[in-house]
Amino acid sequence: MVAMPAAAQDGEPVPSRVADGLEVLYDFNGGIAGGVIQDRSGSAAPLNLTIMDRDAVQMSDEGLHVVSPALVRSERPASGLANAIQDSQALTIEVWFRPEDLKQKGPARIVTLSRSGNERDFTLGQEGRRIDVRLRTSTTNKNGLPSLASKGAVLKRELMHVVYTRSRDATARIYVNGELNTEGEVVGEISGWDSDYHLGVANELSSDRPWRGIVRLVAVYHRDLGPDEVTRNFRAGPRAAPPSEAERLAAEAARRDAENAAGFERRVAAILSQNCLECHDSATREGGLDLSRKDRALAGGDQGPPLVAGRPE
Repeated sequence: MVAMPAAAQDGEPVPSRVADGLEVLYDFNGGIAGGVIQDRSGSAAPLNLTIMDRDAVQMSDEGLHVVSPALVRSERPASGLANAIQDSQALTIEVWFRPEDLKQKGPARIVTLSRSGNERDFTLGQEGRRIDVRLRTSTTNKNGLPSLASKGAVLKRELMHVVYTRSRDATARIYVNGELNTEGEVVGEISGWDSDYHLGVANELSSDRPWRGIVRLVAVYHRDLGPDEVTRNFRAGPRAAPPSEAERLAAEAARRDAENAAGFERRVAAILSQNCLECHDSATREGGLDLSRKDRALAGGDQGPPLVAGRPE
């Protein structure tokens, strides 16, 4: 019996998955026709996966069942994914899975962007009853060590939701079934990544760190999801429909608007307060110009708007 999030059990509306920043998504709903697993993220350049060992896997309603050592890898190098994460300096790795047993070590690779057992950009794997995540930065070695591991014997032989996030400020977190499990720092710049590495599932790209079990969903974002977003994806469950193009565009636009608003308050408002408000606050409004609030400042005064995008003068 596969456990499902409470929302699916209680009949509550199932939330949609977070769309903003999504780079790849494999939900294994499309079967494995031709040995190919479709990237359902909606990306303009989808990164599909190929099953290299067809006899080692089975497809069921529960997902992709890896019954013996197998390798599922991207059809081409994941250079777009690697570049997006290096540009943002942040990422999220999300997996719904059920381990076949709780003694797999290595760590056994659940999802990895790498070349071999000691060369990687990132890996999320199983080390016994714990999750171990390796991320290459300017301060780690080429193997992404030191790693960040979950606390306690968290893994069970049931469907589980595990999320790893690393923010631009180097804060890394592991969530298990929607709850924060551990937090630490993975310092350094996300840099030096190899654009020739492939994305792999259920094994190392060199086929020497196999993992067995059921993989229900794999997603990677080029940003860190916040706690509420992790909870949202957990409540959506592994069978939630992938985001539509309209949802992706709306999410990206909302994030840009939020970043622009924060940028105004952080950078512009301080300059206006120090140099301009003596004559252009809401009471004085010399020349009809009120610079005390963003909307009024952008509207301008008698001579038009004083702030024009792309014209710092």
